[in-house]
Amino acid sequence: MSFFGDTLSAEDLNKLGLINEIVPLEKLEEVSIQWAQRLSKGPTLAYARTKKLFFEALSTPLEEHLENERQMQIKSAETEDYKRGVFALLEKKEPEFIGK
Repeated sequence: MSFFGDTLSAEDLNKLGLINEIVPLEKLEEVSIQWAQRLSKGPTLAYARTKKLFFEALSTPLEEHLENERQMQIKSAETEDYKRGVFALLEKKEPEFIGK
């Protein structure tokens, strides 16, 4: 892809795991709202930290990035959302995250 600029179909992208779902245009808004609702119920602080690490990975040396990731894991394990996620897993319930 990077070298030849070949375009890929939605099916190809889906097989590669680069997209989540293929939907017809008339269902796009409905499915987008479902994805947004799913994301909003998740551990938003962890999402933000992960996104930050993704962007930093583009310009940070590997060793430094791995250390940043390690530090972020430690910080994330100290959050209320982490505790809620672990307890929900142990109790076999859906977690209720609060973004803290």
